[in-house]
Amino acid sequence: MTVSPKSRTEEIRASRAERTVRIRVTAAPEDGRANRAVLELLRTRLELPRAALRIVGGETSRAKWIEIDGMEEEEVWRRLELPS
Repeated sequence: MTVSPKSRTEEIRASRAERTVRIRVTAAPEDGRANRAVLELLRTRLELPRAALRIVGGETSRAKWIEIDGMEEEEVWRRLELPS
């Protein structure tokens, strides 16, 4: 997953075929604000509770690894590929 902080808009663009997820958030990468914005955007799109998502790698990088509990991979891709 690639994150672009300080963007003009917030959006998720996912492609299962390319196995990519690109997330844009308006929050700055200061004091964890961009990471929190990424998790909140994903929680909303995936309709999962706060405790179901966490960053497990890349906290200080644009490339991040997110762990998701309570949903099969196929369903995650289906929901992420929905238009923003």
